[in-house]
Amino acid sequence: MAQRASGKPGRADGILVHDLAQADLRSTRPWPIKHAGRDIAARVVSHLQKRLDAPRSRVERLAERWVVAQGIQTGADAYSARVQKRLTAQVKNELAARGHQTGDPILELPPGAEKQSPWREHPEVLAHAPESRALLYAAVDDEDYVSLVWLRGDDDPPPEVIEALEPWREVLRTRAELARNPKRKWWETAWPRNRELMLGPKVIALYRTDRGRFALDEDGSWQPSIKTTIAAPRHDDLSVAYLCGLLNSELLDLWYAVRGKTPRDIWRNYEPKPMNEMPYRHVPVPAGWKPSSEVDTLRGALAADDVAAAIEAATALTATVGDPRADADAKAAIEHLVRAIAGNRRALLPLRALAPELTRAVKNPWRTHDVVVDPVATISELPPEGLRSVRLDASLTASIETDGVLGRARLRDNRLQFTHSRKTTASVEGPFERLKLLERIIAGQRKLTADALLATLLPVDLTAFDATVAQAQREVDRLLATGRAYVELVERLVCALYALAPGLTDQVVASAIARAGDVTAEAPSAGA
Repeated sequence: MAQRASGKPGRADGILVHDLAQADLRSTRPWPIKHAGRDIAARVVSHLQKRLDAPRSRVERLAERWVVAQGIQTGADAYSARVQKRLTAQVKNELAARGHQTGDPILELPPGAEKQSPWREHPEVLAHAPESRALLYAAVDDEDYVSLVWLRGDDDPPPEVIEALEPWREVLRTRAELARNPKRKWWETAWPRNRELMLGPKVIALYRTDRGRFALDEDGSWQPSIKTTIAAPRHDDLSVAYLCGLLNSELLDLWYAVRGKTPRDIWRNYEPKPMNEMPYRHVPVPAGWKPSSEVDTLRGALAADDVAAAIEAATALTATVGDPRADADAKAAIEHLVRAIAGNRRALLPLRALAPELTRAVKNPWRTHDVVVDPVATISELPPEGLRSVRLDASLTASIETDGVLGRARLRDNRLQFTHSRKTTASVEGPFERLKLLERIIAGQRKLTADALLATLLPVDLTAFDATVAQAQREVDRLLATGRAYVELVERLVCALYALAPGLTDQVVASAIARAGDVTAEAPSAGA
């Protein structure tokens, strides 16, 4: 370390700093070894720190107005191998005798369990928690959740609930929080957190991620688990939709990459302590303020899905930031845009069955490339009357010469031939395009049999099917482009509220595009 400290500043020989001299480094701040002063992240940190330090600044620590807390921790989600390590052989044998196996749920119940007794009759004892992968930009995948048994020591749970938990009594008693506090009841949730916070409006942060991802819960319908962190308002006049826009911005993600908890090069751990220090841009609402005509225009454009009008209105609002009323307009615009992006993400979710890459792309609205509708996946979405099996397809002629595995398929001209152990096992003759689609459907099925081949379904009308695939692709592309346009509008509004120079704002936007993996986007240069 001494040798590095005496070397020249730079990635190879020196300890790099952003806005601090080496003599001023403090243990409470990470040593920024991987960020040169000319890098975008370092410049963002330097700018935001100046805004935080400025007298009478509207930029303040997030903890000033927001409570940041971890999600609910049961202490025994499932009967895992880790849980079994703290049990005696007798307890494990008794559980095995009752039919319990590794992986059985204990206090984290799978989807649908809330519809069964005793949970159906007592929904108040369950927390509705999203899975980590269900958290999107401002939205939550409603179908990807678990239910947590949510009980405090001062609760009076119904006898039916206690009876349902009784088989796990000895397991629950061994949890660390209960073992060191014998006054706690065995059925309690280890860390139930503040019930009022969990049932109120909040922003839900994905705990570990390569890019900050924050979902919006304006009605308090979600009570997240320890896999997440939440930010809830200290006062009723704070907007969780506005905060969601700030936290999802590339600007604050760059700040967190330097000042937050980053255990590895690309990972961020969103925990209460480092999140408390995030720079929050407070926007007070002036007395008598009403949204301007541009805000109304933006809201109408978003409702009509008129992207061009939304861009025009949001751009005009960005240009006026700096005046208290204009700042309030920008805040309102961010709220509308964040909700529109959430709706955009939810509209994409059903299309994941058609375009598998959407499973990843839907998590980042900056990403629009390489999301292709799969014709094979589209076939499963067709109505039964639009499908016909190879056996019944009059345009195809199948010849089977074995009762075993058909082997590898090879398409030549108008004949799809199967070979196994250098012997022809089957063939299908017919129109080339139909055979090409059939070859794609059965690709990867190494143990394909004759019955499976003949039962394979193909579209009756290939022309109509191609039109269906093309229409689905256009819809996916449209939604991705819309989300991409809206998220850039939010980014530029956020940068304007934090008073970034236009040049640095452009580089922040370019950073978000490049990190989304768009090979057509040029990454910003370090010295730009």
